[in-house]
Amino acid sequence: MATYNGEKFIKKQVETILSQINEDDELIISDDGSTDATIKILKEFNDLRIKIYLNQGIRGPVSNFENALIHATGEYIFLSDQDDIWLPDRVQAALKIHKAGYDIVTCNCFLIDENDNKLSSIPYFNEKHPLKRSFFHNLYENSVYGCCMSFNRQLLLYALPFPKHIIMHDVWIGMLAKVKFKFGYCDSCLILYRRHANTASFGKIKGGKHQKISNAYRIKTRLYLFFHVIIRVISKKT
Repeated sequence: MATYNGEKFIKKQVETILSQINEDDELIISDDGSTDATIKILKEFNDLRIKIYLNQGIRGPVSNFENALIHATGEYIFLSDQDDIWLPDRVQAALKIHKAGYDIVTCNCFLIDENDNKLSSIPYFNEKHPLKRSFFHNLYENSVYGCCMSFNRQLLLYALPFPKHIIMHDVWIGMLAKVKFKFGYCDSCLILYRRHANTASFGKIKGGKHQKISNAYRIKTRLYLFFHVIIRVISKKT
């Protein structure tokens, strides 16, 4: 989990995670210099499974998630945003697919607002099934979201370190997985994915609507991503 000034939602999210993991599991948290009560709330859990690290790299979600992943020691890694809600079968449903031989698993979700209200009764990936999209379709419009993602240690080691200027961590991991790993999908909605004004994404909500990204920016970032996917694939063969 990557955190930054998440005091409004983080307690509920951590509760839903701790209720599903075992005593020998860990909740790795990288904090990006929160100035609110985020760290205080986390410490109040007094749970040894929670391990907090401070992000010493470039500020922002990419570096913050990379810092969390560097400290992860488990065989299976689940990414988590600080403001979502995991539904009760989140972990077991994904692990079942992993143990059937899949390196990465992404699940479906419902969108919710800042008051936990569903924004739609239709699952979010109803028309954006990530496995039905080609590598280049996902390169243009990402459908592999970090909050819905889990993967094994083999993919973790393949994806680290992140290229310096990738747009988001989940796009990078998802594209590598599309090329080199066995990709699984759980159509069940396993999380409530919160969208609000402070969502850390490059398509942030403004005035209740998502901001448009310019075509020039999209092309530039996708070319950079594509180039580094190729470089990583080549370098890992040597």
